[in-house]
Amino acid sequence: PDLVFDEERMQKSAMYDLCQGMRQVSQEFLRLQLTHEEFLAMKVLLLLSTVPKDGLRNHTAFEEMRVNYIKELRRSVGKATNNSGQTWQRFYQLTKLLDAMHDLVGSLLDFCFYTFRESQALKVEFPDMLVEII
Repeated sequence: PDLVFDEERMQKSAMYDLCQGMRQVSQEFLRLQLTHEEFLAMKVLLLLSTVPKDGLRNHTAFEEMRVNYIKELRRSVGKATNNSGQTWQRFYQLTKLLDAMHDLVGSLLDFCFYTFRESQALKVEFPDMLVEII
């Protein structure tokens, strides 16, 4: 019950803007009729963009992997569209959405980390399921 948000309770939450952002992303997925292959490629690219700059990003293999997934997204878009004009337009729409998701994911990670740190400072115990999410 404490984890269930209705619209009124959500507006009072510190994460209201994040919830709105997640809702907008899911609506954009529906509007664009994202294919499973496009979703998977975007998911990996988003994950790769959250890797700290001083670490794997310094390796050429990491950059090669990122470029390969960009190519895979392009290939997936090509399968979902009929002509090259539509392909480039859809690729642009998906990369634009990916940019918006990158900012949202960064904010979500910051919020979760802050919440976790606050819980440690206040000695709040979270249920195991919530710890997994955080």
